[in-house]
Amino acid sequence: QTGAWPIAEIDHGEFKLNIKPKELKPVKEYLDPQRRFRHLDTELVEIIQGHIQDDWDSYLSMDAQGKLPWY
Repeated sequence: QTGAWPIAEIDHGEFKLNIKPKELKPVKEYLDPQRRFRHLDTELVEIIQGHIQDDWDSYLSMDAQGKLPWY
């Protein structure tokens, strides 16, 4: 639901995003309950969130086109 672990299918260059939440939950909701991430400060979590959002935007674009951009 945060976009950190997208569920997608790739087959011979075809791309399909299987789960597309209307709105991504903040990655902080995923990281906070897990003690192994407690060393991450707010700035780093914001950086991670930015990377996830950038990747998610790419996944949505590939899903809309139905293919990988390099195929």
